[in-house]
Amino acid sequence: MKAMKLYSGGKVYPLSCISNWCITSSLGGSKTMQFDISPQSPEYRLIAEEERIEYDGTYYNIKSINERRTIATVNAEIDLDELKSKIFSTFKYDTISFVQAMSTALDGTGWSVVGAGLVTAKRSFDLTDVTPLDIVNNCTNKTMYNVSFDVDNIRKILNVSVPATLANNVFFSDELNLKELTFKGSSSNFATRLYAYGKDGLSFAKINNGKEYIDNNSYSDKVIATVWRDERYTKAESLLVDAQEKLKELALPERSYVCEIIDLARLNKIEYSEFYIRLNSVITLIDRRRNKRLEHTVVEIKEYPNEPINNTVTLSTSPEKISKKLIDNATRINQISTTVDKQPTAWQKAIETATALITGASGGYVVLNPSEKPSELLIMNAPDINTATKIWRFNMNGFGYSSNGYNGPFPLAMTMDGAIVADFITTGTLNADIIKAGTLQGIKIIATTGSIAGWKMENGVLVSDDGTMKLDSINNTITVNNSDGNKLMTVSKDGIKFWRGDTEIGQTGIRGGDTGQYGLTFDLIDGDAMTWSVYDKSQKVYVNKLRYTESEGLNVSNNFTCNQLFGHNVTDIDLGNGLHAWGYSE
Repeated sequence: MKAMKLYSGGKVYPLSCISNWCITSSLGGSKTMQFDISPQSPEYRLIAEEERIEYDGTYYNIKSINERRTIATVNAEIDLDELKSKIFSTFKYDTISFVQAMSTALDGTGWSVVGAGLVTAKRSFDLTDVTPLDIVNNCTNKTMYNVSFDVDNIRKILNVSVPATLANNVFFSDELNLKELTFKGSSSNFATRLYAYGKDGLSFAKINNGKEYIDNNSYSDKVIATVWRDERYTKAESLLVDAQEKLKELALPERSYVCEIIDLARLNKIEYSEFYIRLNSVITLIDRRRNKRLEHTVVEIKEYPNEPINNTVTLSTSPEKISKKLIDNATRINQISTTVDKQPTAWQKAIETATALITGASGGYVVLNPSEKPSELLIMNAPDINTATKIWRFNMNGFGYSSNGYNGPFPLAMTMDGAIVADFITTGTLNADIIKAGTLQGIKIIATTGSIAGWKMENGVLVSDDGTMKLDSINNTITVNNSDGNKLMTVSKDGIKFWRGDTEIGQTGIRGGDTGQYGLTFDLIDGDAMTWSVYDKSQKVYVNKLRYTESEGLNVSNNFTCNQLFGHNVTDIDLGNGLHAWGYSE
């Protein structure tokens, strides 16, 4: 898991005690972050508006904080402040290329563009009082250069992408990776015929068989006409090309889908790389409820870094319109927070992954072996037993899977003697008389009664068989008692404390000051003395070497064979009033 960093007061701090963390990326380049954090968290005191957060190669600026009694919701936006550092009182150009527009807009900002050569169109600008960021956003419009940006604000690079013309190999289907589908549709702006005019009444009639209009009846045979005028167009060829693109959207109802998906690529980038979803790409949506197979543009991706199983994708047939709404909404980040815990269990995740694998299978060969009087069923990735590498074998003795051909080995199998062989088993409930394991690794073990390896469980606390040790995971404390059950020592985040019954004698721990220096401390709280002793093996007794009492101060024992302490001469310092301090001199 990549770490999130918070920049505050010139220092960098890890930011980890958060929940409901999501990152929303929208077509055009907008990116926002939202998470919840407890106001009692030590990290919360560092959070303030305009402080910087870094995650996965991107800087964000905190824009709003909504604090309640038990939780605070923090919203941040991708940091593009450097693109707002100057103002163009006028930005007016007649038919310039995308490269020229970006070069002029970004001059002096330290930013650069990668992939600008992908855009060959030329457009005109007539803008006033705009920042470089305003110009960049203007270039994403459908009637301008129709581009999208993947922003790298650490290296100050705008990576250009253009709309995909063909669908990639990614499918959304409830039989594969679609968990939930929300649909919105509207035909209020529907049209099948478009009259288009540019500057000074320019039309494309001369290059369109004398017609000042174009038709698109891909969805309906009706003739529904509308007009589009744009004074920036001075060439009929450009006007015709863009009119065709515009009518392609108008001729279909405006539809958008919010898809809650099993994001296979983000769960396993290596195995499911072909399912990776990108903004501005075209994917195929199989809507079985409406019995339609549709190609839609990805206009928004909402990722949950800690819970990728909850990722959502927004699709639209009208990417320009819906992405504009998304970008506008991004400037007014939603203040409403949700505390609903949607985190699935490992078992649920395994079910969803297995479902995606099985329902998404395609191809394969089913073979009866031998062909006459068969004794087993084979499912293989090739029709020939001798060349197949991935194979399932089903026969009287059991069934198994091998990735090394017909003769195995079979690391996944169930045999007639009741044995199950598997590398990884996920289950909701495991009921067994005996569990044998070399290593038992679990997410969480919950128990209030019972025993583990001779330790009893009492109200969630592990107690040794003789009662002398207790492991309390609720209060994160280890307690050591004597045989009579009286407390002798406790170990916790506060240090090691020593007891006589219910009376705390003293403690040891780590203490530091504002300078950042730390040390080991010994604190006497309710005891008579602190002593440092050495065990005399011949006499089998501890011999007192160093002693401190409230009345005598620090006292060096006469048991030293020489008048030295740690190799140095012992010094008696008379403090007056009968008080002495002991130390050593060089």
